[in-house]
Amino acid sequence: MITYTPIQQGRSEIKVYQNVYCIVRCAKTGRVLQVVESTNLLVSTGRNKIRDMLGGTGFRPDQLAIGSGTTAPAVGDTALETQTLKKLMDRRINQTFGIEFQTLIETGEGNGTTINEIGTFQGNTLISRAVLSSGIVKNSAIVVTVSHIHTVSSG
Repeated sequence: MITYTPIQQGRSEIKVYQNVYCIVRCAKTGRVLQVVESTNLLVSTGRNKIRDMLGGTGFRPDQLAIGSGTTAPAVGDTALETQTLKKLMDRRINQTFGIEFQTLIETGEGNGTTINEIGTFQGNTLISRAVLSSGIVKNSAIVVTVSHIHTVSSG
């Protein structure tokens, strides 16, 4: 039997920073009514997806969900607290050492919800979850652009 001892020399750390930006616009005029920013927590299942990617299995978040939950994100989360809408992401924008995923919540989507939490998913697997600093009361008079920006840096 071979026993492996981890070598600590030459160790490099990778950190993933995630931020969420929500831009609320008037559906008729396009005027910006509200901007909400928050940090995003990469949950355990999301960390495992990154591990799998490094091992050669491709992955990328493909859906965004909103909900009304207000409990702080935890590493062990596997779902939003109170999910009210889930849809495919609209855009992927490559950035230097990062990527931005954008989703537009249209006038007919998510109405009647106070958007307090946002999650990214690959299929049914939660990748990351954020609770906004202030809720967005969604109605048919507004559209909301949600941007998830993931930045990779060395530690």
